[in-house]
Amino acid sequence: MKTILFTIILVTVLFSNSFSQTEKPITKGHFMVGGLVSFDWKSTKIHFDDFTGTQKHIVFEFSPNFAYFIFTKFAVGLQISSTFEKFTETDGHIDRIRSIAFLPYLRYYMYAGLFVEAAFGYGFEKMNDDNATSVSYKISYGYTFFLSKQVGLEPIVSYTFGNQGYSDIDNKSKVNDLTLSLSLQVIF
Repeated sequence: MKTILFTIILVTVLFSNSFSQTEKPITKGHFMVGGLVSFDWKSTKIHFDDFTGTQKHIVFEFSPNFAYFIFTKFAVGLQISSTFEKFTETDGHIDRIRSIAFLPYLRYYMYAGLFVEAAFGYGFEKMNDDNATSVSYKISYGYTFFLSKQVGLEPIVSYTFGNQGYSDIDNKSKVNDLTLSLSLQVIF
C-alpha cells in the first residue's frame, strides 16, 4: 500500500510541471461541474467441500457533482452518488440493491492540479424489501490534468469509511473502501 501511494505521489510531482503551462481556472467565483460513471461485473467461482457454484455481481454507478470556488484553490461542492447492484447467488436467488447518497465535500488544490478532498456522506439503500441508511466519510487525493483551459481529467484515489444499518433487521455493517476512479470536470 505504501509503495502504491508513493508511486502515485511521485508520478504526480514529476508530471505536474508538464501540465502547469495551462492557466487553471481554480479561482474564486468559478463553478465546477462533472462526475463519473462506472460499471463493474464480477463472477466468483465457489468451491466448498462437495459444493461448487458461481456468484455474479453487477454494479452500475452514476455520480454527478457540482462545486463553487469560494476562494482561490478552495471549492465547496455536492456529489450525488446513485448506484444499482444486482447480486445473483449460487442457488439462483437474485438481490437487487438501489442506493443514493449525498456527499457534501471540500476540495483544496495544493500545487498545480494536485488536490485533496474531504467528504461526508449520508445515504439510503433498498435491497429487495429492506431499507438501510448509511453514514460515510471520504478522503480523496487526486490530480486534475487540464486538457484545455476549462476541461480536466482527474485520476482520484479515495478512502471511504463508515457504517450502514438496515431498519427491518438487526444488521449493521462497517465499510472500509479504497477506490481508484477517473472523473471528468468542467470549470467555468
